[in-house]
This record gives sequence, C-alpha cells and structure tokens, in this order.
Amino acid sequence: MTFRKLFQAVVPEGPGNSSDADEASPINIERIAIDQYGSIGSFYNAHDDNVNGRLSVAIKIKYHKSTEQIKCILIKRPAHEHHKLLEFVDIGHQQRLSILLEMTRAAGIASLIDYPQLIDEHTRLFYIYQESHIQSEKDHFHHLKNAVRSSTCETFATHIITKIISGIHLLVILQLTSDKEKEIDVVLKKLQESIINNSPVVKIDSKEQDLLDQIISTTVYSNIDVVTKIKKLPHIYETIIQLQRDDQAHGRLKYILTPIQWFYGHHAIHMLKLILCKSEDIETLEYYLLQQKSELKVLNFCVNHNLFELLQGKCQKQLKNIQEELSELHVLHVKDIERVHNVLLKIRNETINQSLIKEEVSLDSPEEIQQLIKNITNHINALKSKGNLIKQLQSDGFEYCDVADLGIRNGLEGDRINDMLFGNDSHKAIFLSNDKFRNDDQVGWVELYSEMIQESKTNPQLRLVYADFTYSTYTLKKMTTVSSKDMIAKPNPSNSQPSETNIKRKIPSSTPSPSLTNEFINILLLGESGVGKSTFINAFANYLHFQTLDKAQQGKPIVIIPVSFIMTINDNFD
Repeated sequence: MTFRKLFQAVVPEGPGNSSDADEASPINIERIAIDQYGSIGSFYNAHDDNVNGRLSVAIKIKYHKSTEQIKCILIKRPAHEHHKLLEFVDIGHQQRLSILLEMTRAAGIASLIDYPQLIDEHTRLFYIYQESHIQSEKDHFHHLKNAVRSSTCETFATHIITKIISGIHLLVILQLTSDKEKEIDVVLKKLQESIINNSPVVKIDSKEQDLLDQIISTTVYSNIDVVTKIKKLPHIYETIIQLQRDDQAHGRLKYILTPIQWFYGHHAIHMLKLILCKSEDIETLEYYLLQQKSELKVLNFCVNHNLFELLQGKCQKQLKNIQEELSELHVLHVKDIERVHNVLLKIRNETINQSLIKEEVSLDSPEEIQQLIKNITNHINALKSKGNLIKQLQSDGFEYCDVADLGIRNGLEGDRINDMLFGNDSHKAIFLSNDKFRNDDQVGWVELYSEMIQESKTNPQLRLVYADFTYSTYTLKKMTTVSSKDMIAKPNPSNSQPSETNIKRKIPSSTPSPSLTNEFINILLLGESGVGKSTFINAFANYLHFQTLDKAQQGKPIVIIPVSFIMTINDNFD
C-alpha cells in the first residue's frame, strides 16, 4: 500500500497536545459553522477553514437535544474594541486568523468583521448563543472509515465533519442616542430577561416603543439569515422568541471535526502530521492583522461618515481625492494580507516551521502603507478644519464659495474675476482669502471677518460671501474685502484686481444715495411704428442724466433727439 500524505491541523485552544493515531478516540477540533452547507461526512480543510464537498455515501444520522444553557449577554458601553468582536462571539483563534487573512469568506455571524461603525460608549452588544440539537453519525464511524480510506480526500482536506451542533447564534449591535441611554437600557434589560427565561413575548408599551424608535442604528449578525434582514429591535425580539419554540428553523452553530488521519488507524504513524499550537508569535500575527483592519475602518468611517456629514456637499473634489487615496490604501492592504496569508498557509501545511515566522514575515506595516496613512490623515485633518470653518461661516451669516468651482484660475484678469464673483448682485460683500492667509495672519483675518459681520448688522440686505482661493490655481496676493458698491464706484475694476490690492477695503455705508440707486426696472413699450417709442427712450435717458431741465438745456445731451423729420401723409402714404 502507498501511504498518502495526510495533514492534521490540531489547535488545542485549551488543554491538550498532539494526537496519536493509535488512540481509541480521535482528538477532535471545533469550528464555528460559518459555511452553513456542511453536513455529516463533509470534508473540511483546516489549513484554510473551508468545507470542501462530502463523502459520496449514505450516512445514517441520529439527533438528540442539547442540554446546554442559553447564553444571553447584554454589554453596556463595551470595552471590546472593534476588532475584538470575533473573539466576543466565541470564534476560536485559528479560525479568526483564517477570517482576517480572507482564507475563508466572512459569512453569517463572522461577517461582523465588516461592521462599518465604531464601537464606543453609546454602543450596546446583545449576544445570544443557544444550542438546540446535535446531529451525529449513527453507526460509530464504521461506514465513514471505509469511505474515507477509499477516497483521495487527504489531497484537499484535513478533517471530516462528524458532528453538527445547531441552534441560535446572534449578535445585535445597537447605536444609542446619548440623551436616552439609561431609559433604553432598562427596556433592553427587560427583553434580555424574557429571552433567558424563555417566557412568552412581553408587551412593549407605547413609551418603551418610543424609546426603541430612537435607537440610531440596529445591525444583526447571525447564523439564521432571516433575522439579519430585520432592522427594528421589537421585531428582532419577537423573532427570537419564535425561534426558541421552533428549532427546525435553527441554523448550524458548530462543526465537530475528526482528523482524516484517525480513520487510517495504525497506518497513520507513517503519515505527515501537523500540529498548530497557540504561540506568542501567532498571537502577535493576529494582533497585527487586527490593527491593520481596524485602522482602515477608522479612516473609512471618518471620511465617509464624519467628513461627509460635516461638509454637507461642500469641497466634494477634495473629499473625492481622499476617497481615492483610501481605495489605494485598500489595495495595498490586500497585497499585505496576501503576503501574510501565504506564510501562514506554509506553516499550516508544514512547509515551514511556525517558530520561523519572524524570519518569514515582517509584522511592521510596509513603508508605502505607513506613508499613505500619514498623507490621508493630514488631508482628513485639513478638510475637517475646512468643514468647521464652513460651519462657522454659515453660523455667522456667510455663504461659502470655493472659487475653483466658479472656474477662477490662473491667467484670468481682475475684472473677469470680479464679474464671476459678483454677477448682477448689487448687495454682495465678499471676503477674499485662503487657508494660508487665515493660518499665517489670524489677527488680520479676524479683523476683516469681524468688520463684515458688524456691517451686516447695520445693513441687513447685505449678502456676505467668503471666497476661498485655497483650491484655485489663481494666486491671491492679499486677503481683502470688496463689495458691489466698490465695483460701481470704480467702473474699471481691472485697475483694482482682488489679488493685487494691498488695501483692506472698508465696506461702504449701507445707506444708498438716491442718485446712485442700483435698482433696475424693466419697461416694455408697445406701439405701431413711428409713434415715438425710440424718441421717448432717448428723452428718458437724458432726463435721468440731468438733475434739472435748465441743466439739460445748457449741457450736451447724452442722446441727440431730432426736432423735425419727414412724415408720410394721405391714404397712399406718399
């Protein structure tokens, strides 16, 4: 007989050492049933924690009830960091590594590794683990042994699923509003006690319902797919009570795995063994992976949640640039995971010894990742500062304007820039500045800013605008203020370009001169040809120019009006 290479991944995450092929009973291992499609006789590869098909024989199954007590835990203000959630739901060390290294797909309860929000003092964890029944092989492995020995499963699997524990595995993550935490906690405690005692559905009164409606977000992770689609806590609670009374709807909780090596009896002493023990180096590896994943999630949350809400649609180009940097960082993280993934796989299939892990893989982030994280953090801080400035401006009555959005760029003349800034608005006062001026001359910036606020108090019709040149290619030489009336008083604005002036302009008085009114009136003259519409317009232009009739007679008219002209008469118009 030719002995095939068989691999055994034994992970004593508690007492125990290596297995021996001559032992009467196998040393089994447990894995949380992330893949819900495993069955008695399925192949399991402990190198990457995946179910890989099953034996092609009929297996008699027996069922019996579990006597384990329900575990129902409510955590207030969890000390668990975000990356500790996998451990919190009882997923073992080796399986956590497989999830973190993306060897196995994070489905079911394990998908909580992708929870997008941050765990903080306003978070509540509602955890349930309840075993209901156990499936096992009826004839004590007799048929399994023959089937395993006649297969070639050792080429793609390390274990056989020989027992399945079913039940409810569920984690509800709640984000509470800060002003109602205590009241909501009381209701949560009431629901917890009902589940533990397996009592009928407790009534939720209108006051309690109002409190639960104020929960900001509710996210469910479970081995029972139907529960994960429910978004309201009262409905989740009612579903759990129903599930406690209907174990046919329960999902797979755990797989009990027997090493393939055991099925070969005494022949196994000639087969390759692999024993993975929990070591300090392996724990350090997990910590490194958790830190990397946690750091990426914190940055994503900061950009796509905090910054997005702060900016309220402003600075979209800058926000998009940071999002693109995050995408680049994600790609680098994937490459880094592949690097560590390959090393761990070699350890698990005994290509290298796990004691050499420090020599095989560096647990310091690649320099490229470190530099990119530093850049992203700086850009986030700068945009956060800009968001706070915009919030302050709006609070003080200013409109924020990114001049780059208007198309203001290097090479434009001052008069063109003024036209783009003011348009036809005759009640606009603009503060021209950028981040450099604001940071380098805070005293001067505050002085101009305060002057504009004070002026707006005496002139309620004045529209205050902050023109931000930070993201424009146009070089602003000085920060300054300018108003629509400055443009009227100086008809050649190219002589006073906003970027060239060294004068901090005072905003003119809010009381307009009657002779310099900026009001526009549209007049439509209707009549037949030759009745004098043009004559009237020309006369009206002269009237507006001269203050009195005497001055009009003495001065030079703006528009010449003919005093006589030929008119057609009679019926033939000749």
